[in-house]
Amino acid sequence: MDSKRLLVEIALLSLDPSLFQEASKDLLSSPNEQTQHLHKLIQELLNGNYEYILASPISHQLRLFQEDSISALGERIEALSTTGSSDAKSLNALTILALGVGSLLVFLQANWTGPNISDKLLKTSQIIARDEIQNFLAVDGEELYQAVEVPFFLLLARQLLLHPFITQNNLIAEWWIARALFIHQQCLTHQTATLKGIIHDSYDKTLKKLETSTVPLPPSFLDHEIMSRVLIEIGLVHHSSRSVKKAKECFVRAQKFAGLTCYLTGELGMRTKFQTFQTAQLVLHATSRTPSAIGAGTTDKNETPQEVDVEDSILLAVPKLLKESSAVSSNNRAIDQAILLSLCLDVKNQNADDGLTQEEMRAYVERVKEHPNDWLVHSLCLLIKARLELTRPKTVDRAALQLEALVDQHNTNDLPIVQIQINGDPSSSSSSSPPSESPTDAEVAGKRIRNLFVVSYPPRHLLRKEQGLAFLNLGAASSALNIFTDLMMWDEVIQCYIVMDRRQKAEDIVRERLEVKATAELWCILGDLKEEEKYYRTAWEFSKNRSSRAQRALGRLAFSKKQYPEAISHFEKALEINPLYPNTWFTLGCAAMNVPDWEKAREAFSRVVSQEPEEGEAWSNLATAFIKLGRLTQALHSLREGLKYQFENWRMWQNFLYIAMDCGEFSQAITAIDRILELQPKNVDAEILGMIKTVALDLNTPANHTFVSNFDGLLKKITSKISNNPDIWSVAAEFEDGRGLLGQAFESRQKQLRTLQTSGWEGDLSKFEAVGKAMPLLVLAAKKLPGDGPTSEKGKAVYSTLLLLRRILKMTQEPFGSTETWNQLNALKSELN
Repeated sequence: MDSKRLLVEIALLSLDPSLFQEASKDLLSSPNEQTQHLHKLIQELLNGNYEYILASPISHQLRLFQEDSISALGERIEALSTTGSSDAKSLNALTILALGVGSLLVFLQANWTGPNISDKLLKTSQIIARDEIQNFLAVDGEELYQAVEVPFFLLLARQLLLHPFITQNNLIAEWWIARALFIHQQCLTHQTATLKGIIHDSYDKTLKKLETSTVPLPPSFLDHEIMSRVLIEIGLVHHSSRSVKKAKECFVRAQKFAGLTCYLTGELGMRTKFQTFQTAQLVLHATSRTPSAIGAGTTDKNETPQEVDVEDSILLAVPKLLKESSAVSSNNRAIDQAILLSLCLDVKNQNADDGLTQEEMRAYVERVKEHPNDWLVHSLCLLIKARLELTRPKTVDRAALQLEALVDQHNTNDLPIVQIQINGDPSSSSSSSPPSESPTDAEVAGKRIRNLFVVSYPPRHLLRKEQGLAFLNLGAASSALNIFTDLMMWDEVIQCYIVMDRRQKAEDIVRERLEVKATAELWCILGDLKEEEKYYRTAWEFSKNRSSRAQRALGRLAFSKKQYPEAISHFEKALEINPLYPNTWFTLGCAAMNVPDWEKAREAFSRVVSQEPEEGEAWSNLATAFIKLGRLTQALHSLREGLKYQFENWRMWQNFLYIAMDCGEFSQAITAIDRILELQPKNVDAEILGMIKTVALDLNTPANHTFVSNFDGLLKKITSKISNNPDIWSVAAEFEDGRGLLGQAFESRQKQLRTLQTSGWEGDLSKFEAVGKAMPLLVLAAKKLPGDGPTSEKGKAVYSTLLLLRRILKMTQEPFGSTETWNQLNALKSELN
């Protein structure tokens, strides 16, 4: 029974009717009323007819769509779990799982893929008041966005999928739990630690079960790349929480399981319409595992998302290559395209936001865009393309229109490929002819949603928010205002009014909304506008001590007044409700440093870097806390991590240098000095150089050749860039003398003495004494040279040193002839005669 159940559950997970048709053969081998109802329910769901959950016998049995459906649901499921045979109970668990999946799919159709759900489903979603649902779905003080549609079905899906009877009697129910909670997470105003923990735990259990399963899968199931799918989903969860390394590991593993090979390379081609010569173009070579799989799951033209084009743009949509190859132009499966787009996201995660990163991402997008195999995969491809084009003045108009097209397609069933012409002749626009029979809403919904979980495509309210922010950045504040008002995103509404220099209007809007329906969020917004503490306290009381935002605002206010203990108290209350606010942890750490409370600062900055690994300044502050606590090894590690993201920060390199020296990591100290030399040459520390020089001479053996050679190279690089520092020349001379390079040591001593004789040195006592200390060292270096007689290397060096000494004595006899230093120099002549 387990193997049959596993195939049915995998077919349901895949949302692919063809897989279920194969898996259900065994399920119906001994048909009865219960199995027939289950088969009908899953079949209707996979065909996109989500309204069937209203008519399903199990729905009536559980009385799902009554006013007490949520509060009494647990008891009714419990009653089902204790009646009937073991097989009946098992089928009940699978049926309730399918019902939970159906509820989730209704929610996804309404908020992600469209088309609009039926009036019957919409009316059903209103049996419980919106405020009550909002309270049910609030997590860690974070509420659902007001623009989220039919949240009742999300709540129902949660209640069904999370019941112990379902998780204990279905083989991989945890996968659906992880999916449902990740969807829930994306609909909240901010990520929450509670959901994050359950999501990761559920995916870990799913992956472990799949990896240890001994049930052989039919070839069609293997072709569906179940392992690749779960790994992409896990990677996207890590991506959303900024766990960049873990996300990449999952994407790479998914690629290996799928048998997809891809790499970036250069090809000759043309990028612009009027280009007459070939230049190198960055392209992505991608090849699916088997030719037979290529093209599977392709989408009809009438279901392809619109791509916006601009007639007067000189840039080609994709480069025109001199030589086409199958690796550049061949079709890939939808799952392979999803992997490519995930790897495209990883390019952004792993690199700085610069032109090269955007070019690499564009290569991935162009490779996927060429073959629209899946509605949602292609939509994400166009969305990433629009995001990239928003950063370029020549393509920003096209990007804004592309965002608008992606938003509008949510409610459109019949979507021909349309090339929208801007500033051109409308008659030249082309579209494919619609089919004789348009697909039904259910068919469209079923096809669109199939790959939703393997792409990082935002819900419609966040897509519209992205569109509004794009308009705001383009200076179209009025258009952005209309979008944000419709979405009831009041923070962004206020931002628009401030940009439009209508601050008083912003305040009036907030007060009007407070009169209509007061919320903690609105009180906080009013506090932000008025910059008064009383509004934040009102928000805190109104939320019954659950508004993390109110405490964060009170903390920032106390911090700005340098009331650090009070700020710490407010921040701790906020983070106790929801700890996934790295900026708040950072400010808490800064407040703790000012108290000072170094252990609290260490904890705060540790939380920052665990949530935002690229926050270089947090790594630096964490290192400071470790230093104050006497934990130098951890401090060195923190600075090493921070420098990955603050590579141009010479102060961090200097701190790294000092800690490396304290820890005895002299090779890393050499690396640090090298970076300081590049970034801030005047801050090269000669004293540290001298300490490393001593170590290098002590280790001057064949076994340590690399270290000594690296220090030698560093010294030469330093002296070539900094020729006016006598202390550095002294270190160089000592190092060369210790290695037996006597001629080079003498030259370095000469340069040391030369740099000491700056303008006016002969009349400045301190400068003269410095010359007096260096002169005996030069004499000693000259006398160490080999040879005898005036024409030998030694003879020439001694003679030139004697002439220099006489000149120094003559120039300084009048001001300093009576000093001890002058007399000592005068005595040196006898050693050179």
